[in-house]
Parts: sequence; C-alpha cells; structure tokens
Amino acid sequence: MGALNLRYVIVSLMGVPDSPPSQIHRLSVVEPVFANIGTNKGLKRFSLRSQRKVQGQWRLYRLIHNIEMLKNYGELANATGTGSPG
Repeated sequence: MGALNLRYVIVSLMGVPDSPPSQIHRLSVVEPVFANIGTNKGLKRFSLRSQRKVQGQWRLYRLIHNIEMLKNYGELANATGTGSPG
C-alpha cells in the first residue's frame, strides 16, 4: 500500500476532511519512533515515578533508538558502497 493510499485510509478513519500536510508528515516521521520504542524496546509504561526519573528513562530509550538507527544507517551505507570502510 502506498503512502498516498495510506493517507486516505487514515484520514477517512479519523473523520477529518483534509488533514494539514504537517499532520501527514508527522505520521511518517514521528509515529515509527514511538512504535519502535513501544514494540521493539518493550516500553509499555515507565517504571520510575518522579518526572525527573521518567525524563531520564525516556532519554535513555531515545538514545538507544538513535544509536540503533545510526548502526543501521552505517550497515546500509557499507552495503551500498557509499560509506567509509571500517
């Protein structure tokens, strides 16, 4: 299913006549990050209580996500021959 078709499915389910382009862009940029952290990393709820501790826990999950993305990007770049050796 293409991104354009998915947009129309989402818009029709939300009951919104026309979503602004920024909302559609958010669906393709932000939502996969939360899905990855929630599903693949197993963060269903925070295990700490204070706001400061929750912010620290969230930062750790974001850091892990970003490191994983850099690792995957490096593997992709090396596989296509566009990355630096090593």
